[in-house]
Amino acid sequence: MLTEETVIKLKKILSILFTIFCLLSMLSLVGWKSVEASPTTVDDDGPADFHTIQEAINNASSGEVIFVHKGTYYENVVVNKTVSLIGEERDSTIIDGRGTNNVISITASNVTIHGFTIRNSGSSLYDCGILIDHSDSNNISHNTISNNNDGISLYYSSNNLVTSNTISENYYNGIVLYSSTRNVFSSNTVSNNYFGVSFYYSSNNVVSSNTILDNQVGIYPAFDS
Repeated sequence: MLTEETVIKLKKILSILFTIFCLLSMLSLVGWKSVEASPTTVDDDGPADFHTIQEAINNASSGEVIFVHKGTYYENVVVNKTVSLIGEERDSTIIDGRGTNNVISITASNVTIHGFTIRNSGSSLYDCGILIDHSDSNNISHNTISNNNDGISLYYSSNNLVTSNTISENYYNGIVLYSSTRNVFSSNTVSNNYFGVSFYYSSNNVVSSNTILDNQVGIYPAFDS
């Protein structure tokens, strides 16, 4: 049988434990709030953290999300950090290469490009809308890629996912791979390019559930594919 003194001590202990539990819960909530970082914002003509995409990338930390508001960004963007570029709305969030070089060059890994219109690369042999160069595990999704020399080019790159893009009216290739393996291309519409999808010294790639039509050549398995 518990004495009255023992009961009082137990009540005090329970009270202390309850207080500690409440404090830990509050700290947990505060901790969650403290790590909920807002994305970096880009707007070409409005209030934002930056006015160009390249400026935002240059100042970003690895793993950062960069949200790009609607507008036309006349840039040749180099993504050399692990970041996520998210466009506000793909038909009106436009990256225009002004007819020079690659519109977007990805040299880091684990990059996301989502929700853009990517257009007007240079017209030299290897210029393209998106270049993935010695870069792995990127996600290229829900973009419109048009009026480039090549739409998307992969060089020595693996384990990339290219999905739900519209890749059309590029002068040469819609998608082209050079010495690249284990990439997945799914649910894309690839149309009105000279070659739809081309493989050069590339194997073990998956092309599934795409719409590939109205190209001069649909899929071109060239050179040891």
